[in-house]
Amino acid sequence: FAKATLMLTDIGFLLREPIVWSKSSKDDQAWCWGTCVGSPNNPTIRSACEMVILVSKDHYHRLHSTGVRGSLNLEWCKNVWFIPPAWGHTRFGTHPAPFPEELVKRLVLLFSEPGETVLDPFLGGGTTTWVAKKLGRHSIGYDITLKWCKEAAMRCAQQMLELERTTDEGI
Repeated sequence: FAKATLMLTDIGFLLREPIVWSKSSKDDQAWCWGTCVGSPNNPTIRSACEMVILVSKDHYHRLHSTGVRGSLNLEWCKNVWFIPPAWGHTRFGTHPAPFPEELVKRLVLLFSEPGETVLDPFLGGGTTTWVAKKLGRHSIGYDITLKWCKEAAMRCAQQMLELERTTDEGI
């Protein structure tokens, strides 16, 4: 986290308030690998959160923003988000570091308008491009691994079809 934020600020980005993505609820019981019923045996602390780094090119200001004021959940404006993790085995592939659509949804709604373009320079399984598409945004994503680019393209090509039943005999 520290190295990434230093690199981003060194090349001119403005660091904003980071978000702590807590992968468990506040009430989940925690335990450490290597411990057994109160007998610590070189415990390994389990990471239950990740940092989301927010940066902008300059002071972030929107001239003509319609925003999401009507549907904005004020919990999104806190710097700790409790969102369960995603798992890598989906119908779109098995990326080793997936993250949940809810995490992306919040960021896309907070920082973009419908019709704008969302950039994801770490495409992975394509969660960002998929969510951006569902929310009416354009997106550009790239990754250094061709396999993930192909899986993300396949994922984003999937369309949900709305079926309209006109009669009881029609289906």
